[in-house]
Amino acid sequence: MKRILLFLFLLFPGLALMSSAQETSRIKTDVFSFIHTGNVEVISKYFEGYLDLTLPGFRGVTNTMKAKSLLKDFMKKEKPANFKLKKEGTTDNNYFIIGNINTGNKNRIIYFLFKNTGKKYIIQQLEIR
Repeated sequence: MKRILLFLFLLFPGLALMSSAQETSRIKTDVFSFIHTGNVEVISKYFEGYLDLTLPGFRGVTNTMKAKSLLKDFMKKEKPANFKLKKEGTTDNNYFIIGNINTGNKNRIIYFLFKNTGKKYIIQQLEIR
């Protein structure tokens, strides 16, 4: 009985880590897709309630509908052509991605902070500077 409990104890944390790694890998794929295609729908599935959004000309906490609209406008105007991942990782059960995007004649830094709610990851903060 003790062996079975020990086995289950060792197995389930490993499964949780695998699941989290798969989830963050999917998030990273979606971030790349969003930047390369400009399709806000790809990233908006991680919006829930309100998020802290910083874009050229806008900074504040906004609801998901306004965030989608602002991001669509940004992607139309700036048309990011290139994304270079600088850093990614986890901290306090959250996942972050930092990178550079080229928008014509401007190089910008992009930062995503995904909060793990226990059920899924949602975007808590998104900055493009």
